Amino acid sequence: GGTLGIRGVLQGSISVSPYSYSYVRTGSWIVLPPGVYAVSVTMLMSSNMQAPSNSAFWLRSTFGDDATGGNPSKDIVGPYLISGCLVGPATYATLNGTLIINNQSGGNKTYYYAAGEVVVTNNTQTLLTFGGGSWNEESIVAFKVS
Repeated sequence: GGTLGIRGVLQGSISVSPYSYSYVRTGSWIVLPPGVYAVSVTMLMSSNMQAPSNSAFWLRSTFGDDATGGNPSKDIVGPYLISGCLVGPATYATLNGTLIINNQSGGNKTYYYAAGEVVVTNNTQTLLTFGGGSWNEESIVAFKVS
């Protein structure tokens, strides 16, 4: 039989500067029981104002094993990034994607959502209220795949 999806907890939005070269943990997370899961993330990217024309703000995100941010979890199988780009002169863009997490710990495990490794072109704006459910487009959800 199938299993129901697992919803992540969205809270603790962060600001993401164009100089965020390492991962910074948001306040969001998801708790997964043992097994292999497809974890899908959708987040809004915005500085609350129009991005400069001919600009790009590329943002990467992932899940870590601890609350300090840092490195992607070793439980992620294959590609470990979910990324998006805010291209000027847009005011909003979505970051979305899916990655695979294999929890082999034998118990429930918390995975912490983090973002960073920013690459910008012609943009010095800071993304506001990212990754914490401040926007109605945001979600973290997982479905067991094996």
